[in-house]
Amino acid sequence: MMLAKIEKWEQKKNIMLNKTIYFVYSFSLYLGNLNDIVHLAKKVQSFEEFGEPRDLPNFKNRQNKLMKFLYVNSVGGMLGYSAWSYLEEPTCRRTSFDQYRRETCGVLVPIYVPFNLDNPLVKNSVLMAQIFHIVVSLMCAITVSCFMFTCIDMITLKMQHLNENLEGVKELPRDQKKGKLIWCINYHVHIIGLTEEYNNIFSTINAVHFTLSGVIMALLIYQVLQEVVLKQAIQLLGWFLIIGLTCHAGQKLINESFSLSEIVYCLDWYEYDSQLKYYIQIMMIRSQKELSISAGIFNQFSYQFFHFVRIKIF
Repeated sequence: MMLAKIEKWEQKKNIMLNKTIYFVYSFSLYLGNLNDIVHLAKKVQSFEEFGEPRDLPNFKNRQNKLMKFLYVNSVGGMLGYSAWSYLEEPTCRRTSFDQYRRETCGVLVPIYVPFNLDNPLVKNSVLMAQIFHIVVSLMCAITVSCFMFTCIDMITLKMQHLNENLEGVKELPRDQKKGKLIWCINYHVHIIGLTEEYNNIFSTINAVHFTLSGVIMALLIYQVLQEVVLKQAIQLLGWFLIIGLTCHAGQKLINESFSLSEIVYCLDWYEYDSQLKYYIQIMMIRSQKELSISAGIFNQFSYQFFHFVRIKIF
């Protein structure tokens, strides 16, 4: 029994240690690339050169709803988690077994303090400080995550816009087709540039994100399997949600980029002059390799990658 309690305590420490490393290192990388990220955000949100996609208002509405959902559920979940930790203090104290390494009951996460937490004022002050710092860190993490997969979705939206314009080329008079095709070729180059710039900035951040997220999720799963703990299960669902949203965004970009070559091939490209035919062929060849978001050494964001993460964690 005592060994089981010690193991549970060690698991909690390991989870908190990995979360701390995750937040500190990820934010350090993010801040280190802040100028490049701001520049990328301006380019992704710019529609002056190629016009606004038809679905842009609906896209913004969906993204706003998603962000509100994540913020509300994150803060609500954290407050519920805090209330749970506070209310289970009597049970925690009853199961405390070692006066030198006993759990700090009634607070949000295990901590070492040089003073006694038996005083309700001191304990509540520590609890409120923990809640404040964790909520701030959580809001920063949600903001960064939302920015990352919103950028991916915005690039996908531009790819959809490009595909719609390519499909519309068929209905144009012959004398207008050439100008529209040149416009589409430039648009494709622009989208490729955005994707490459995104990968250059976020590839390392994504690799760190998935590596440390995997470790944290594995520890949470182990803890849930050893003893069904609803608090840890809720945390685990939150981690899966963020990774799932990111992989879903990456998969949509892959699907849209693959459909480009089929659309271009159906445009009777062989009827145009040799120079334009050359550029169209280059666009078709380039579209054979899908546009994707790199996760560093872990290949790319996709449903297959989400399945890979799930299998490795379990």
